[in-house]
Amino acid sequence: MQDHQHKQRVKEQLRKAGVTRYGMFKSESRHLPTIIHPNENIHGAVYGQYGDSSAMLVATDQRVIFLDTKPMVKLFDELNYDTVIGVEFDIHTIFATVILQTAVGNYTIRYANIKCAEHFTDYIETKRIDKITKA
Repeated sequence: MQDHQHKQRVKEQLRKAGVTRYGMFKSESRHLPTIIHPNENIHGAVYGQYGDSSAMLVATDQRVIFLDTKPMVKLFDELNYDTVIGVEFDIHTIFATVILQTAVGNYTIRYANIKCAEHFTDYIETKRIDKITKA
């Protein structure tokens, strides 16, 4: 029962972050409950094209997750907020591009849902400002 509750909590938090029905069917969204810790909360998610495939960036209260799942292959990066240098957000008519700039490299998500991109970008910027003011 607890596993079902955890999956439902993750789905609800993704919806609050702006993820659409289409986004919920993506393999990254379906795999996310296995990665999110029970005490971790999602505050932003952006999904779209990453290179030649589909991928997702997820901002939680504890870390940023990059996830790209394909049949028999799972690419997963976990970043703490200390490695995040900045975030770019551009709107192109009906889609957005988000570039998460980190100390280990950039993650570019193209053809992203604009609402998701806004939520994700706002949360990343909030975490960065919090980090600067605490320093």
